[in-house]
Amino acid sequence: MGSSFWNEAQRQFKTRSGPDDFITVQTALLLAMTSMLDAEVQVGLALCDAAIDIARGLGLYDDATAYKARRGATDQQVRHVSQLTAWALFNYITYVVW
Repeated sequence: MGSSFWNEAQRQFKTRSGPDDFITVQTALLLAMTSMLDAEVQVGLALCDAAIDIARGLGLYDDATAYKARRGATDQQVRHVSQLTAWALFNYITYVVW
């Protein structure tokens, strides 16, 4: 990834405003993966921690109906996106720890 794009992506993530969502978790995860591949291990681990904290704050591992009530999405939409995000986060963290 080009350094100017990477620097801007990190800046945008750090200065984000508004409510966090599944996309924020996914963004943190992609930034973490890229950091680890670029041998920026400490940055990658910090971004992994951020993704976990955001996911917990969203109730990602809670019952999907709790999230649906907050966002007004359908059960199928919430289930699909939450499962995809939860499994992606779990798989990557398992890979990093392994």
